[in-house]
Amino acid sequence: GSADADYLVQLNYPGGHKMNPYKLEQGSVTTYSAAGNNQGIYYTFAAPNNGVLSVTLDHVSGGAQGNICITSEQVSGGTVAVDLRDNANGDENTVSYTMKAGEKVEVQICVLPDDGFNYPEATINCTVSFR
Repeated sequence: GSADADYLVQLNYPGGHKMNPYKLEQGSVTTYSAAGNNQGIYYTFAAPNNGVLSVTLDHVSGGAQGNICITSEQVSGGTVAVDLRDNANGDENTVSYTMKAGEKVEVQICVLPDDGFNYPEATINCTVSFR
């Protein structure tokens, strides 16, 4: 028989991956999540001073129908993540974190599966504020 072929395995981390998160800044943020993307898009926010970071879910278009999860973890303290589910049209559409100057927060915006395993395509609009 022929010798086994040698395969080069490469790990590709796209923009917004947990290994290479986008920088989160104040203002409007638009996140596009392709169908089947169950990893979400990651952002990192570094507090310039003491304050409160708020991420508000404004609008969702596509197949997700508001089935969005925004989780965040304070890098320095390992704070448990907070989920925001099915609240695009409800009252609980903002996640806030009290931060100290220089502290970092990792925010993940992802689409939840619509029937347990299918992740629909969606465009997610959020507003980010730090006061």
